[in-house]
Amino acid sequence: MIAAILALIVQLTINLFYFFHRVAQHDIIFIVNDGLWSLAFFLVLILLSHSSTRVTKSAEELAPMIYKMMTLDLDPRLKRQLEIFLVQLSNSHVGFSARGYFHINNEMITSIVGMVTTYLVVLIQFHTAVSSTQH
Repeated sequence: MIAAILALIVQLTINLFYFFHRVAQHDIIFIVNDGLWSLAFFLVLILLSHSSTRVTKSAEELAPMIYKMMTLDLDPRLKRQLEIFLVQLSNSHVGFSARGYFHINNEMITSIVGMVTTYLVVLIQFHTAVSSTQH
């Protein structure tokens, strides 16, 4: 999962760099191509993070539902199993992460946008510095 997310971030950054490079050259076909690829990579990241966030929120809503079930007249063995499950649920964090390095949720998108923007600024500055020294 971490390799896929990092690959998407790298591909997004490279495509956006070439997108801005093509805009400066007024190359319409490649502007559209790079723009669409960048949009596709960004949408994959959004779908991944949104799905993970929804699963996490659904898991967090599970405990109150189980508490309500336990107030019903249930078989004592089933109640005991629900109690054990609640203890396990309260002792663990339900969510997705990339091997513990970062959590995969909607907040990840903000971090990715900031990171990609930073790298783009650096890449564009290096590119303009190299272009100006060659002319």
